[in-house]
Amino acid sequence: MHAIVNELGNPISFLLSGGQIHDSKIALSLLETIDIHGSRIMADKAYGCEEIREYIMATYVIPPKRNTKKPWFMDWYLYKQ
Repeated sequence: MHAIVNELGNPISFLLSGGQIHDSKIALSLLETIDIHGSRIMADKAYGCEEIREYIMATYVIPPKRNTKKPWFMDWYLYKQ
């Protein structure tokens, strides 16, 4: 199960998939189920690909992978909270 949760951890949208499906493969399908305009998106490194970040086009808090050639700004304080 892949889910989007609110700031309290309550699920607001989810999709079921096979266990072999990587999270980033269905992330856009899941994000399309809700209105993210004006939201702050927090996610794990697995969601840091350019395609997902471009779709979000909002404030996102996704750490770049260690081997990223063009790392983006990351608010580590907010991410750790």
